[in-house]
Amino acid sequence: MKSQDTEQQLIELIPELIGFEDKQLQRQVIDTWVDACVQAGRQPAELEAMPFSLLVKDCDVSFIAHTRGVTQVSMAMGEALKAAYPDEPRFRADHDTLLAAALLHDVGKVLEIGPTEGGGWGKTEHGRMLRHPISGTALAQARGIDPKILHVIACHSKEGDGYRKTVEAHIIHHADFVSFEPLH
Repeated sequence: MKSQDTEQQLIELIPELIGFEDKQLQRQVIDTWVDACVQAGRQPAELEAMPFSLLVKDCDVSFIAHTRGVTQVSMAMGEALKAAYPDEPRFRADHDTLLAAALLHDVGKVLEIGPTEGGGWGKTEHGRMLRHPISGTALAQARGIDPKILHVIACHSKEGDGYRKTVEAHIIHHADFVSFEPLH
């Protein structure tokens, strides 16, 4: 499959990919997603069938639904914090940084989770060696993504425990876990 076809299919599955003010950053985010699909040998449509987590027994929430849900919750949280604390700049998340980080927070799972011979889903060889925050950060860094966004991808899960986080990292972390814990 040509990367242009992959790109178009990804945009159809994740329309939030075209919500950026900074079109260069938008291009980098889309290219990161395309790279993940190409490296994993995966068609974008497969990501709708892939569970977002192997930690949830019989997970029926797809990877795409989770990615979109975390993105939508994160953007709403960013707006709510700005409205609740209009005079406190530490609560102001940058729109494009937050959007890119939300869209990319789990992109490494495209490499981490794969179909099994029995028709289910499991850890890939890559996933047994590297968790998704690490591989997602590497994918994004290869496309020149800003370190502020790399920070969020790397720190959104347990790998970020003990690190000082930006407001965007706090938002993504909480949006991710609120989109996970009720299913666990």
